[in-house]
Amino acid sequence: MEHIYGRRPVLSVLENPRRQIKFVTIQKDLPSNTTINDIVDVANKRNIKIEYVSDTKLERQFSMGQRRHQGVVATTSDFKYFELSNLLDNLSEKPFILILDHINDPHNLGAIVRSAELAGVDGVIVPDRRNSPISNTVVKTSAGATEKVPIIKVTNINDTIRKIKKLGIKVYAIEIGGTNIYTKDLTDGLAFVLGSEGEGIHKLTLELSDEILTIPMFGYTNSLNVSVASGIVLFETARQRN
Repeated sequence: MEHIYGRRPVLSVLENPRRQIKFVTIQKDLPSNTTINDIVDVANKRNIKIEYVSDTKLERQFSMGQRRHQGVVATTSDFKYFELSNLLDNLSEKPFILILDHINDPHNLGAIVRSAELAGVDGVIVPDRRNSPISNTVVKTSAGATEKVPIIKVTNINDTIRKIKKLGIKVYAIEIGGTNIYTKDLTDGLAFVLGSEGEGIHKLTLELSDEILTIPMFGYTNSLNVSVASGIVLFETARQRN
């Protein structure tokens, strides 16, 4: 079991039928709030027990500090990943997939998933090793988007890319030294690969990609935080498609 904290993440977890919720803990005497009311309504509809406790007890019981819980915590089953076959069998007419090559920072992962869900991706693929798990920090940072977009864990990213390419889907690696992304037609089915800031995308993964696309930069730093880069890439795609 794990603890999910924050109003929007808790509501998203409650709305996810794949999550088994043991109970929800809510701070007593919270001011009236639409999200809290929605949490109570969904919990009641799912017959989930609600515990009302003091702010002091909530803080002591979950040891979160700085009121990160926003007055509400859900005790739930661990995150359940989707299967790759489920994603590939249910792609949209013009597939839109995000592949992450070892994103170790949970805050980066959460921010990326949040952007992916808002941009309308079909699914986010992550490796089963050397990648941040979907922890309560990731759920909180994503504002609950982890519960809204399919996240698929795979053993081998390169084998997964081969399967995706067999479906006629172009795979683009986001790295320096490639084609300016703003000159590329992104309206057909595609998958983007983004790597960690430290290691970047692995050599074989780059070789398997159909093309390297680059976000133009004009300063001296010559690199973007991976969550920022993903937001640029995902919403440029969404802009072109919509």
